[in-house]
Amino acid sequence: MTNTRAIPDSFVAISDFHGVYFPLEKIKEHYLREYDKIFVLGDTTDRGLDGEGAKGIKMLEEIMELSKDFPDRVYYVPGNHDELLYEYIKTGSSNARYNITSNGGAKTVLDIDRMRVAEPERLEKLTEWLESQPLQREHFFNGQRYVFAHAFFNQQIFQTNKNFSLKDLYQSKRTGKYNKYDNILWYRKGSFNDLDEVSKAEVPADAVMVIGHTPPSARRGVDLSLPNAKGTTTKVHCVDGGIFYSNQIMKYDGGFNPVVTVTQEHYDTSPKKGDILTEEELEDALDVMAQVSQNTLERHNIDQVKTAYERLIYGDKQWPLYFSRGKRQLLYDVNPLAIKQVFVNLSGEEKSYAKGIEKYLSTLFPRYRSQIVQAAESDDSIETTKEFKPLQVEGSTPRFSSIEETKGRPSQPYGFTKSQIIQDDLRPRVYKSQQVEGSTPRFQSIEETKGRNPQPYGFTKSQIIQDDLRPKVYTKR
Repeated sequence: MTNTRAIPDSFVAISDFHGVYFPLEKIKEHYLREYDKIFVLGDTTDRGLDGEGAKGIKMLEEIMELSKDFPDRVYYVPGNHDELLYEYIKTGSSNARYNITSNGGAKTVLDIDRMRVAEPERLEKLTEWLESQPLQREHFFNGQRYVFAHAFFNQQIFQTNKNFSLKDLYQSKRTGKYNKYDNILWYRKGSFNDLDEVSKAEVPADAVMVIGHTPPSARRGVDLSLPNAKGTTTKVHCVDGGIFYSNQIMKYDGGFNPVVTVTQEHYDTSPKKGDILTEEELEDALDVMAQVSQNTLERHNIDQVKTAYERLIYGDKQWPLYFSRGKRQLLYDVNPLAIKQVFVNLSGEEKSYAKGIEKYLSTLFPRYRSQIVQAAESDDSIETTKEFKPLQVEGSTPRFSSIEETKGRPSQPYGFTKSQIIQDDLRPRVYKSQQVEGSTPRFQSIEETKGRNPQPYGFTKSQIIQDDLRPKVYTKR
């Protein structure tokens, strides 16, 4: 079911309900209307208002049903209390029982014991769902990548297995890598000495990380952001509001910081139409990208252009300085998220910045594309070249083409049409077609066309527009 009232791909992340019911009411009464995607970052059971987790199992089952009713909108990301629960369900050991009861789950244990005897099918249904939920998720919204985990998002594990689940974690306890996996559920910056400290290589360099697990009382003013291997800092937002102690939760929906929300009142902070990228922003970004790419290529090489865009993706605040000086100043008037959105759209179903950059460069610079193909066939590294020259169509922005390509045929303008970089769900505007002979038409707003010639563009719509940018729906193994 798609929420037609919410901004497509808008999201909210919440976590650590710990047997307190009002966050579930928020989801059902408000968030399902306000947001397209809902990420619940684990720890639904234990504690509660009675301190023993009386409502935890029932709440977890309700979230399970919501995730099945809305499989492309509601996602559950298990936490450390879910691991304790899963281990007790699987083993029934006294050690597992102690781990739950000592963490406020005495009635959680009683519920599981009763279900083992009286409702084994109900318990099996819950277990199969819980063990199949990926411990890490990613989502793209408005040109930004967001990654979700209960305590820490491990980029290396995610690259190896995006579906890494509680079942996988349980099996990994018999290997030497358990601590690295366990950090996903238990890591708390500066607090644990018994867990391996996370490495910079494990920290995602191209995303905003959203976690639970660490309530305000445990943060003690510590900045949860983490350095990454690209030399930048990855912002980390925590949505554990310490509900057992404060009767409040926190939500994060892409803003500057998480927002506190309480039982009695509700504040709708979901993104609105004016908060998303406009058509003009995407078109302006594409035009500037072409100019600075050409200028940098002429003075350096294709690798320099690629590096400059990668610095943007990795969060380097000085990323414009990686482009050559001639056109660099144009970048300061462009919304960086618009450039990111171009790459997301270009990557197609993969929703990958890296793939989007490759697609952009290989389409704008055909020689680069041929190098990629040759390298894939020979398994050699891609060599760079400066053997390009700008081809000018009168009244248009130049397209780059290899020298060999220009022989025996008329030059063609580079580029992207409006319909090729703008998502279909953005607000409509009045456009009229402008055609340059022998080129793909670019559609311009009426105001844009006054006093200047039309500028044709390039990529096909199927290459850059996705009608459905939803995260992948993971199914039970």
